[in-house]
Amino acid sequence: MQIKFFMEPAVHALQYLDVIQMKDSTHKSHFYHSLQGTLFSIPKKLWFQHVLPSLKTELQSPEVLAAALQPLLFMIEESTVEEYQNEILPVFRTVFSMPKSVQATVTLLENLDIIMKKTPKSDIKADVLPMLYSAFESTTPQIQVTKSY
Repeated sequence: MQIKFFMEPAVHALQYLDVIQMKDSTHKSHFYHSLQGTLFSIPKKLWFQHVLPSLKTELQSPEVLAAALQPLLFMIEESTVEEYQNEILPVFRTVFSMPKSVQATVTLLENLDIIMKKTPKSDIKADVLPMLYSAFESTTPQIQVTKSY
């Protein structure tokens, strides 16, 4: 007998987060791409207690970073300024200065407006602008195309 509650996408996603560290990079990337579409049905309290700690681990992984940024950026957009600055920014701040894949850099540049709206001005100067300057210096075609927007 199956209980309908456990078949809900939000519950399934939260259960998957419990075992995600045992998965390979391909499975993790696929899951994080789909997580963005499920987050709206997960209570915000669980974002900060359950989802964000898992994303924090993945932000250190170059193979999964671009995929993990998708749900994180959704969380940033849907959070209040206070939630972002108190809960997400301490985790997210490391992404600005670390080496990133082309796809991760493009994802950040495409969502720069979301980041700029909620990041304190002092952190924009210290963290976001150096990342942006680095992107301006890039000769990678995908980043060049993104910069032209």
